[in-house]
Amino acid sequence: MSASSRARKKFREEQELEKLRKKQAEFESKRNSFATSRPKRSKGKIAGFGCLGFLIVIIGVIAIASIFGTDPAAPKPIFVGHFINATVVNPASVNVQFSVTNTGKSAGVPSCWVKVQDPSGAYHGEDSPVMSSLKPGQSFQGNMNLIVTSQGAAFVTEGSVSC
Repeated sequence: MSASSRARKKFREEQELEKLRKKQAEFESKRNSFATSRPKRSKGKIAGFGCLGFLIVIIGVIAIASIFGTDPAAPKPIFVGHFINATVVNPASVNVQFSVTNTGKSAGVPSCWVKVQDPSGAYHGEDSPVMSSLKPGQSFQGNMNLIVTSQGAAFVTEGSVSC
């Protein structure tokens, strides 16, 4: 290969390198401008979405308050429970008779616990009966089976109903 052909080859390589450098510089420029630029947003749209979100939250709070809210001045039901007796069914359970009375000024569904035990508290059992709504002054008398720990049903002498 002659000196002139080597010079032409070197010149072509330098031209190719120059083209590649220009393309790389363009690419870097576009990449940097893309990474730093942000899409332009209208301030009106952002403010509109903010107001809309705030409005939705306010409506939600009002709806929840109207559904679940209670009037603090409204009378509340008051439930009083009484243990009547416990009868042994088998070594591990007793049948408990109890009553619940609404002594308040409004209707409501009582949530009570019926408990039995021996004097030492070693043998005990408890459960919550399911009851219907009671009007003011109305009573409910019922019975339920309770499982007593360690098969101590024969030792149960005490009971209570707490609401």
